[in-house]
Amino acid sequence: MCQELPTFDYKDHCQEEEIVLERPSNDNDTSLGFRIAGGNDQPFVENFTSIIVIHITENGLVDRDRRLKLYDIILSVNGVDYSNIKHQTAVRILKMSRNIVRLLIRRLVPQLIEVIELKHSNGK
Repeated sequence: MCQELPTFDYKDHCQEEEIVLERPSNDNDTSLGFRIAGGNDQPFVENFTSIIVIHITENGLVDRDRRLKLYDIILSVNGVDYSNIKHQTAVRILKMSRNIVRLLIRRLVPQLIEVIELKHSNGK
């Protein structure tokens, strides 16, 4: 019965993007301004072990930059592969990154945007 169900390939609906963040060298707050969940030891949901952005701190570095989005999947940080990583290792790598942080992310994006125009009964 399950074999009759159509499958959906999310890869056709994702885009990858490299985001380079630069921490100010005089900034005592080393936080990038976001929190993550996931990892091969702490799946975000069952069988989903990717590292995912679950919170963006208002007025933090990432919020001001505006490129990283909620629920983006982090594929790598400064060249370190995040596809099969423990949660605490992922956190440690982010915290230890220096002034330049290179994130490779994957994001689900709509493939089709439909514009619908509505008319009021008075013709406007």
